[in-house]
Amino acid sequence: MSYLQEVITDVLENYPNKIDRLVFVTTGKRPALFLKKHFADQVRHATIAPEFIGIADLFNRISGVQPISNLPLLFEFYDCYTKTCKDTPDSFEEFLSWGQTALKDFSEIDQYLVNPDKIFPYIHALKEAEHWSGMDELSEMQKKHLAFWNSLGDYYFALNSKLTEMGKGYGGFIAKKAVEKLPKYLQTHTNTIHIFVGFNALSKAEQHVIQSILMDIGGEIYWDGDTYFLNNPTHDAGFFLRKYTNSWRYYQTHKPKFIQSNYEKEKELYLTGVPKSINQAHSVAELLKNTPTKALEKTALIIADENLLIPILQAVQSKTSVNITMGYPLQQTPLNDLFVAYFRLHLSKSFYHKDILNLLSQPFLHTLLKEEVVRDISQYIKTHNLTYITRKKLFESVDETEHEMLTLLFPDSKGKALITTLIDNAITLIYRLKAQIDPESNTHLLTQEYAYRFFQLFNQLKQLQEQYGYIDSVKTLYHFYLDVLQKSSLNFRGEPLEGLQVMGVLESRSLD
Repeated sequence: MSYLQEVITDVLENYPNKIDRLVFVTTGKRPALFLKKHFADQVRHATIAPEFIGIADLFNRISGVQPISNLPLLFEFYDCYTKTCKDTPDSFEEFLSWGQTALKDFSEIDQYLVNPDKIFPYIHALKEAEHWSGMDELSEMQKKHLAFWNSLGDYYFALNSKLTEMGKGYGGFIAKKAVEKLPKYLQTHTNTIHIFVGFNALSKAEQHVIQSILMDIGGEIYWDGDTYFLNNPTHDAGFFLRKYTNSWRYYQTHKPKFIQSNYEKEKELYLTGVPKSINQAHSVAELLKNTPTKALEKTALIIADENLLIPILQAVQSKTSVNITMGYPLQQTPLNDLFVAYFRLHLSKSFYHKDILNLLSQPFLHTLLKEEVVRDISQYIKTHNLTYITRKKLFESVDETEHEMLTLLFPDSKGKALITTLIDNAITLIYRLKAQIDPESNTHLLTQEYAYRFFQLFNQLKQLQEQYGYIDSVKTLYHFYLDVLQKSSLNFRGEPLEGLQVMGVLESRSLD
């Protein structure tokens, strides 16, 4: 019996007549779904099903705040920064170099319930101590650096005010608001029994919420740990579990519920050593080829290196469906190369010949541009020995029937209008690519996923640019693309209860 099955068995034994009052809270959506499946398998009579949610959903519910995605958050933060900055604010391009890092720090501060009135002056004092020499005058750069750290708290409070007004927030902000509004939630949910499943290390906000719920309205917590680690005082893997069981007031009257005790049981392990990362993909494909279909249904393929996901998917010709729950960086997708080449081309007024040929040789453009077009342009550049080529000359080198497609890649706009045009044309390119893809073909499934995710990102970017207009040059747009869009990931959708399960290490939590 698996860990999650044991949890359901224990809960049904302890709360046989209170099933409709149960709320299962897990680390994420996957364990919540499997808990629901095991519950359906084990319940023996008609009943109203309990709720199965992730901890993030619980925080959203308690706080009344909805999550905000990264791109709008970044624009909102820059808006708050420009209005709060006492000196000349950084350009949007300069802001990108530190904005995302600051947001991560703000989230950490909130997750661990650090008092912002104390932490920001403390940080500034530390930075002043770093620059102190006792005799030398501070340079202008050092003064600017210290002024930034002195103002960081102002930016934090300005962003907090704006997000409170919007009713939206990043992860740490939502966690902090959940702690603030917890008393009201406890008063209105006295009949609810919360069952926390699969947790190990918790932030301070999570500890506060879980402890308060367990103490004030009751429930259970089933840790994702093993008795071997808990009982071994020198083992780091049991550090947080030992800390919670020793310090939580809840455990003065309750015993810890650790379902698992599997570490010391006998297991079969097979190790296969292969040189080079790509050989791992082929080795896995061979292993899966010899695995019966029924066994594949209970097989998890856990990939430690996310860069191997696409090679593995291409190598695995599975006899069953494949469900992927790990995010894949858009930076690693082939479509990313097309847009990097596209934005890079427009960094200067004249087009550099290598950038032109790099863009036109992108595999995704082969279906949109005739082979002769690329050949004619390449020949024209070589014949005239051109290093840079103007838009006019470029259009003269090909037949007029191909001008429409070239207008997409080489638009005739200037200034801020060029920014809008480049984003619009990127969206149009995605539409054109989509029209060339056979929706019924399994070989194009990944390409469809890439295209849709890039469409979402550029569409969101278009709306934000229309609203704020902070991207004022192609250089800023290019750097924004490199810094932000490439850090985004492609989240696959599938059927988690069927087929081969492909996941990253974090997604494997709570599963045997």
